[in-house]
Amino acid sequence: MIMGYIYKRLSFCFLPLQYTLCLLFIGIGEANSQRLRTLTMFPPKAYSILPNGCNITVDAGPDITICAGTGKQINGIVTGGYNSITWDPTDGLSNPNIANPVANPMSTTTYTLIARGTSGNLFLNGGFETGNIAPSTSAYTAYTNINSFAMSTGGYMVMSVPQIAAQFGCNPPIGAFTMAITPTSPSVNFLCQTISVSTNTLYKIKWKCFGIPYIFGAPPVVELKINGNSVGTLDVASGLCVESDADFTWNSGTSSSANLCFSNIGGTGTFSMFSIDDIEFRECCEVKDEVKVTVYELIADIVMPDEINCNNAPLELDGSGSSSGPNIKYEWTTKDGKIDSGDKSNKAKVSTPGTYKLKVIGEFGCEKEVSVTVTGNTTPPDASATNTDIDCKNPQARIEAKSKKTMVMYEWSGPNGYSSTKPTNFDIREPGDYVVTVTDDYGCKSTAKVTVRDNRTEVFLELRGDTIQCGEDSVKLSASSVSPKPSFSWKYKDSIIAKTPVVTARDTGWYYITVTDSLGCFVSDSFRLLSFQSSVPIDILGGEINCRNTNVQLTLLTDTSGTTRWRGPAGFMSMQHQPTVRDSGWYYVEVTTAGGCKGIDSVYIPSNLAVPSLQIDPVDTLSCNRSKVTIRAKSNTNVQLQWMGPGGFMSVDSIVNVSDSGEYIVIVEGLNGCLQSASVRVTQLLDTPALSLKADTLDCIRQSITFNVNNDDSNTFNWTGPGGFTSNQRNPQITIPGEYIVTAVSKHGCARTGIINIAIDTTPPSIQIMADTITCLRRNIQPRLMADADINGYNWSGPGNFSSNLRNPSLNTPGIYILQVTNSHGCINKASLSVFADTLPPSASISADDISCNKQAFLKISNSIGVSSLRWSGPSGFSSTQASPQVTVPGWYYLTVISANGCSYADSVQVIQKDVLPDLTTQDDTLTCANASLSLSADSKTAGVKYQWSGPNNFSSDSARPHITLPGVYTIKVIDPNGCELSKQVNILLFNTKANLILNNTDSLTCKFNQTSIKLTADQNAGKIVWSGPGNFTGNGIDIRVNNGGTYIVQFTNEYGCVTTDSIQIIDYRMLPTVQVADDSINCARRKIKLSLMSQDLLLKFNWAGPGGFISTDRNPDITGGGTYMVTITNAFNCEVIRSLTIKLDTTPPDLSLSADTLTCLRPTVPIKAGTRLQGFNIVWSGPNGYSSMFPQGIVKDPGLYTCTLTNPRSKCQTTATIVVQEDTNRIRSLQLDHADAACGLNNGSIQFVNIIGGTPGYLYSIDNGLNFSGQNTFGNLTSGLYNLVVKDRNGCEFRLTQNIVNATGVDISLPPSIDVQFEDGTPIQLTIVSGNASKYFWSPSDQLSCSDCASPQIRANREQLVTVVVTDPNGCTDTASILIRVRTEIKVFVPTVFSPNGDGVNDYFFPKFTIQDVSVERMAVFDRWGEQVFARENFTASSEKDGWDGSARGKQLNPGVYVFLIQYREGLDIKILQGDITLIR
Repeated sequence: MIMGYIYKRLSFCFLPLQYTLCLLFIGIGEANSQRLRTLTMFPPKAYSILPNGCNITVDAGPDITICAGTGKQINGIVTGGYNSITWDPTDGLSNPNIANPVANPMSTTTYTLIARGTSGNLFLNGGFETGNIAPSTSAYTAYTNINSFAMSTGGYMVMSVPQIAAQFGCNPPIGAFTMAITPTSPSVNFLCQTISVSTNTLYKIKWKCFGIPYIFGAPPVVELKINGNSVGTLDVASGLCVESDADFTWNSGTSSSANLCFSNIGGTGTFSMFSIDDIEFRECCEVKDEVKVTVYELIADIVMPDEINCNNAPLELDGSGSSSGPNIKYEWTTKDGKIDSGDKSNKAKVSTPGTYKLKVIGEFGCEKEVSVTVTGNTTPPDASATNTDIDCKNPQARIEAKSKKTMVMYEWSGPNGYSSTKPTNFDIREPGDYVVTVTDDYGCKSTAKVTVRDNRTEVFLELRGDTIQCGEDSVKLSASSVSPKPSFSWKYKDSIIAKTPVVTARDTGWYYITVTDSLGCFVSDSFRLLSFQSSVPIDILGGEINCRNTNVQLTLLTDTSGTTRWRGPAGFMSMQHQPTVRDSGWYYVEVTTAGGCKGIDSVYIPSNLAVPSLQIDPVDTLSCNRSKVTIRAKSNTNVQLQWMGPGGFMSVDSIVNVSDSGEYIVIVEGLNGCLQSASVRVTQLLDTPALSLKADTLDCIRQSITFNVNNDDSNTFNWTGPGGFTSNQRNPQITIPGEYIVTAVSKHGCARTGIINIAIDTTPPSIQIMADTITCLRRNIQPRLMADADINGYNWSGPGNFSSNLRNPSLNTPGIYILQVTNSHGCINKASLSVFADTLPPSASISADDISCNKQAFLKISNSIGVSSLRWSGPSGFSSTQASPQVTVPGWYYLTVISANGCSYADSVQVIQKDVLPDLTTQDDTLTCANASLSLSADSKTAGVKYQWSGPNNFSSDSARPHITLPGVYTIKVIDPNGCELSKQVNILLFNTKANLILNNTDSLTCKFNQTSIKLTADQNAGKIVWSGPGNFTGNGIDIRVNNGGTYIVQFTNEYGCVTTDSIQIIDYRMLPTVQVADDSINCARRKIKLSLMSQDLLLKFNWAGPGGFISTDRNPDITGGGTYMVTITNAFNCEVIRSLTIKLDTTPPDLSLSADTLTCLRPTVPIKAGTRLQGFNIVWSGPNGYSSMFPQGIVKDPGLYTCTLTNPRSKCQTTATIVVQEDTNRIRSLQLDHADAACGLNNGSIQFVNIIGGTPGYLYSIDNGLNFSGQNTFGNLTSGLYNLVVKDRNGCEFRLTQNIVNATGVDISLPPSIDVQFEDGTPIQLTIVSGNASKYFWSPSDQLSCSDCASPQIRANREQLVTVVVTDPNGCTDTASILIRVRTEIKVFVPTVFSPNGDGVNDYFFPKFTIQDVSVERMAVFDRWGEQVFARENFTASSEKDGWDGSARGKQLNPGVYVFLIQYREGLDIKILQGDITLIR
C-alpha cells in the first residue's frame, strides 16, 4: 500500500508539466541565491590606436592654455559606435561625460578622453529566434515532445513562449523561443559555438537562465568555457520563471577564435530543469586620447600697509609678492587716493588714504587684480589763536587756541622758555610772541601765532617815616612819586585817614599808602610805626638747615648792650647774642638794653632736606642695526649731574649717547646739597632668528614639502639646495631630496644659518593573503592578511562587483579577489586571492506507516548519501533527530538532512490515520473564596461517545459535567462506538488565600508638606479596594493623597473574592513657631546693634530682610542702618510666621560754626567763638602751644590752626571744625637758604634764597652785605668763605643773615694695573682707598662681576676685559681707576665634518673655528686617502674662512670624498695638534 502511494506520487511527474510544477511547490526546499564564479580574469588591454570592432575614433583636441579661474572649452570629438564618454580626471570639468566640456582646473592638468562601446552580437542565434539552436551545436538529445522531454536527462527542447505559458503558467521576459534543458553531467556540453575573434581583445559575454522551484532536485549551475578554459559559472535561481543573469569578460590573448561551450556542473535530471536564452558575445572597445590644459596663474599680492600719516607719507605699497617676469605688467589705480609714483611698477608711492587697486597683466590676456585700503590721514588740522593784553587792571593775559578737528594736541611756546599743552591759558604774565602748534592723531601739524602786549606803566613811590621817641606823641609819614598825576590814599586799621602825601601818625601800628597814576596803575607800601617807649625793635637773621648746612647761626640785629635770652625747639635755651642751632622751628629772643628797655621777637628756621627729583626716560635696545642709543635724565629742580657707565663712561650732560650695553648710573645734586641717583640698564638685542630645522621625507603622498622653519615675517631668507635650488621665501616648497641650507636675517640685521636634510621613501608595501573555503556552514569567510604595519588603506575588488575598504572583509562568493593596499607614505601594492567553494548538498529517500488505534506508526529513511545529521518536524510541534521515530498524529512530516560541509537537503512524507480517535475538549478551573464549588467541563463532537471521570478521594462519574468541591487532578476518558478511546486530565486549583498588605506613608503632615500620600502594596492582584478615614474620607486606589491627620483603613478584595483589612496612622505636625521681637535705635555710641528676637525653640530658621538690600539668616544679626526689618521664621515642620520691627536712626552730627579775628601788632590777643543750635552740649578747643578750652568762647594770642569738637551728650554724635587765626605783618620774618659747599678744590659753591616769609614781593638779593643787589635768587660759582646776605623787599625792608661756604677735599683710590684669574673662579678685586672717605662705588662694565656698587666685587670672568671703578665721597668728589682682567681659559676648537665648496657662499671653505679670536694657526694640512697632501697653509689667523681649504688641489676641483686634516696651533707655551676626517660634497 505504501509503495503504491509513492508510485502514484512519482507518476504525477510524467503528467503535463503544469501538474509537475504544481506538485513541486508542495515540497519545501532551499532557494539558493545566484552565485557567479569567475575563475580567470585577464586585465583589459592597454591603450591602442589599432582599428576596433566598434569603429570608434577619439580626438581630445588641441592643447589649450587658460587663465587661472577662467574656464575654456575643450574641442574633443568622438565618432563611431560608442556607448559612453568619460574624462579622466574629472576635476575641473563642467561635464566629464561629454566630448567638449569646459575645463577650469586649479593647476595644469593632462586630461584623457575615453570612449567605450561594444560591437554587435557575435554569438549567432543567441536568442533561438529561428526555433532551433543552429549554428550552435549540442551534445544533448533534442526533443520536440514536451512529455518525453520532461522524462529525460541530458535533453533539450527549443520551446516557444506560448508553450512556456501553457505548461508553466508564466511569461518570462524573452523573445519568441528559449532553450529548455534537463541537465546531465559536466562533461557533456549542452551548447557550443565557434566565433572568430581579434587577438588581445576584450569581449563581454552575457546570458539568461530561468529555473523552476528546486525542491526535489539540486539547482543547476551553468559553466561557460572558452577554448577549454572556464570563464565563469551561473547558479540558476530556484523559482518559477525566476531570471538569473550572467555577465563576464574574456580577453582573447593570442587566440584568433573562441569556442564557447556551455555545460552543467550542478543538479541533474528532470527536477533540475532550466532554460537558457539571450546569449551575447560582443567585442569591448575602449579608445583614448589626451589633451593638456595649461593653467596660467597670476599672483596679485599687496603687503598689508601701515596706516598713513604725516610722519610716514609718502607710503610705499608693496606688490613685489605678485607674479614677475619679462612679460608681466603692473597698473596701480585709485578713485579716492593719490599715487605719487610707481603706478607702472610693483611698488607704488601714495600720499593720501584711500583704496588702491593693483592689476597684474600677464600672457594670454590673463589678468589678476587685488586691492588694499590705506587708512589714516595726511591733511593738517586747522589752527587759530586769540589773546588779550596785560595792563594794570589785568596783570595776566589770556591766550587761546582752537581747531575744528577733534582729538588734537596743543603745544604752546613763548618768551623765557614758556610752554603749555592746554588750549587756553589764563596766567600769561610775560609779553611777547606765543606760537601754538596743533597736532592731530596722525602727526599732522599746523601753527598759529599771537602777540601779547604789556600796557602797564611803572608807578614810583618813596615812603619816609620815623619812630615815636620818648617824649614824642606823633611823627610825620610822607610819600612822594614822580609818576604823572599821582593820587595818594593812606589807610590805618582798614580806614582811609588821608588823601595827601603827608600824614601825621600818633598811634603805633601799620600804615598803608597807595599811589595811583593817571593810567590807573598803582603801587602800595606800608610803614610800621613803632614806639621805643614800650618795645625795642629787633631784627633776626637766620638760615636754612639742609644737606650742606646741618646747623644755622642766628644773627641778632638790635641793641645788644644788655642781656639776651633765647628759647626754641627741643628745649633750646641760650644767652649768646649769635647762637648756633641744629633744629628747625620757631626761635624766640628777649632783649634787654642797658637802659632797661625790652624787646621780644622770633624767627623761623626752616629745614630743607628734600631730595631732588630724578627720572630716566625709557631707552631703546642696542641691536645689530642700532649701534647707539640715547639716555635722558630729567629733574624738576636745579641740579648738577654726573653719568657713569660701562667702559669708564662719564658725562655731565643730561642727554647722552652710548654704544655699550650694561648699567648706567646718574647722580644729581640739588642746591641744598642733597643727592639722588638712578640707574638704567641698556640691553643689547641679538634677535638672531630662530630656525626650526627638522629633517623630513618625500614619499608617494608627499611629493613636495613646504618648509616651516620660521613664522616671523619680519625676517628675510636665502635658500640653496640640490639641483641649483635657490629661494628667498620664508618657507619654500621643494620636490627634490637632499641637503637644503637656509640663512635667515632678522629685522635688526642678525643672521643664522641652518641645514635641513630631506630624504625620500617610495618603497611599496609588502602584502600576503590567504583564505578558507566557502561551505554551507561558512557562507562568509574572512581572508588572513600579512602586511606591513604602516598600511592605512585597503581596497578589495572581486566577483559580482565586490568592493570593500576593510582590512579583512567578509567574502561569500568564490572567485579571484584583488587587494590593493596603501601605506602611510601613499605607496601602493596589489595581490590576488583565489576563493573556492564546497556546497554539494546531501540526499536521502523517506517513507512512513499509517496510524491506527491499535498500531504504532514510524517514519523511515533509506538511500541516504553524505548525511551527518538529521531532524524531523511535523504536526503538533513534532520534532525528532532519530532516523525512524514513532508518530501518533497524522499529517505531513518534514525531514532536513545536513552534510559535513553544512549543506542541507529537505523532503516530506504524509502519515495517514485509518482510525480517527474521538474528539475531546476539556477546561481547567479554580475553586475560590467566592466559588466554593464548580462543574467539571468535557465535550466531544464525536457521536455516541461515553464519559468516564475519575479523581481525588476515589471520585468517579459518567456524567459529562459532574459537580465537585475538592481541588485536584481529574481524568476524563471518552470511548467512541468503534472502541477507540481518548483520555485527558483536568486540573482544578484552590485559591482561598488572603492577600498580605503593606501600607507606606511618604511623610507626616507639615507646613511644607500640607498633603501626604499613602501607598498600598499587596502580594496579589486586586479585585476591589475601599479606603475610609478622618473627615469622611473615601478612596479606591493603591496610592491615595490625604490632608488630615488620623487613622486610615483599607479593605482589599483580591480577584478570587478574599478580603483583607489594614490601617495606618497619619501624624499632623502643623504648628506655627512662637517668637517675640522688639524695636530699637542706633546712635553714634551704638553704631552697630543686634536685632532683638527671642524664642525658646532652638530649631528655628530665620530669613531677615531690611533696608539697602539687607539679608541675613542669623537669629540676631548685626545691623548698622535704621528702618523696618522683616523676618520670616520657619520651624522644623516648615511652618512659617512673619514679624517686623523698627530701628530708629539718631546719628545726625550737631551743627557748629566758628569765627575768629586777626592778630596784629596792636591786637596781640583775639577772641575765638563757637556757635550751635544744639541745646545742651560738650565742647573742647585745642590750638598752638598747647592751647585748650572747654568754653564756647576764648581769648588766644598765638596765630595758627585751632580745632573745636562739639559733642551731643545724648547721641554721642560729634562735629569737629577748624579755623585759622591769622597774623597781619608785612615785614620779612624769615627765609630759607639752599647752599652747596665748594667741593674738590673747585669754585662750585652756590647759595639760593628760598621760602621768604613776610615782606612785599619784588625782592632783591645781595651776597656782599648789600653792596650789589640782583633780582635773581640764585648765586653760583662761589669760592669758599663767609657771605653776608641781604634780602630787600619792594618797600626797602631788609633781612640779613650769613652763610659759610666751605671747601671739601676729595677721595683718592688705587688699583693694581691687572689681575690674572681662572675661568669664572670668583677672585675678589682689592681696591685701596688712599685718602678720603668713600660713600659710593660704581664698577663698569659689571657683567663679569658679582656686583656693580660694592667695594670689592668678585670676578667671574670668561674673557679678558678692562674694568673701571668710580668712587664718590660724601661731598660728591670722585676718583677713577681701572684694572685689566686676564682670563686663563682652555681654547676650544670647532671643526666641521662636511663642507660643500660649490660657490654659493655657504659652507664653501673648510677651516677651524676657535673660541679665542687671536689664536694663530701654525699649520693646517689636508691629505687624500692615499696620503697625498692636497692642501697646506701656515701661520694664519684662527676662524679665517678665506684662509681655509676650498676643496681644490693645484687649481683643480677635487672629487667628493673623505679627506684627512691635521691642524697645529699654540696654546700658551704648549703646541696642540688636532686631526680628523672631513667629507667633501658637491
